Amino acid sequence: MYHTVVMTCGISMLQGNRLFSLTKDKSLESLFAKQLQEPIEKMTDSMWDEVASYLKKSKLLFHQISKNEHDICAEYSMLHTLYKRDK
Repeated sequence: MYHTVVMTCGISMLQGNRLFSLTKDKSLESLFAKQLQEPIEKMTDSMWDEVASYLKKSKLLFHQISKNEHDICAEYSMLHTLYKRDK
């Protein structure tokens, strides 16, 4: 039915009660609060280390995706629903 799907993406995946939320882990609050607001050119080595730490922690949650399809972000939920309906 759909030939093209256009989506915009924000940072909703990283907020609130989402599976990969930065705000669930207090140690990552500084990354979310200010560092992700900076242009990539201003990222320091310590900021990149925090991003790497977040990605490492996130990989531990990958096995939970299939049980939480609608708890990732709105964009993922929409694509998942279209896929399940063979659209």
